[in-house]
Amino acid sequence: MKYEDIWEQHESEILTYIKSKINQHADARDILQEVALKLHIAILQNSSIKNPRSWLYQVTRHTVADYYRKQYRENQLSEYVPFKSQENTCICDLTAFVVKNYLPRKYAEAVYLSDLERRPQKEVASMLGISRTAAKSRIQRGRTKFKSLVEECLDLSFSPNGQIIDYQLKRECELPEELLKEMQRINLTL
Repeated sequence: MKYEDIWEQHESEILTYIKSKINQHADARDILQEVALKLHIAILQNSSIKNPRSWLYQVTRHTVADYYRKQYRENQLSEYVPFKSQENTCICDLTAFVVKNYLPRKYAEAVYLSDLERRPQKEVASMLGISRTAAKSRIQRGRTKFKSLVEECLDLSFSPNGQIIDYQLKRECELPEELLKEMQRINLTL
């Protein structure tokens, strides 16, 4: 069967399915395009597609899952990083400083590679010479430790969808001198 025949027959139902799973119309179109590309590549590689409709749905389900995994990864660390920044300030600079200087090394390396350099867990595991399960565990524990560090000195206010909308420095908390210097260096104020 040819790509054009398969795609013409199933495109609209695949798009409807994607829209039922994704609220953003533009993202749904991007996913549809990605599925079309995967179909085209499979046909060029002479892959055996016995039932094009079920193959397309399976690929679409996986592509939607990948979309949500990517969204989750991008939002995972940002929900723990409160800030009030001046123009041209990148909170990632302070996050990297805190991760490197205040987390135990084995967690700092995993969190830094995963969340700040945005490397996949498989790659993090390879770089650290550990199993993927161990890397995932270190990343999760590191994120938890990072969150605890942040919450030790800050009262956080969250929006209904879980994003940090405001924070206040706790009265009993004194920030370390090197952290204050780093905040001044990147022009970040409390």
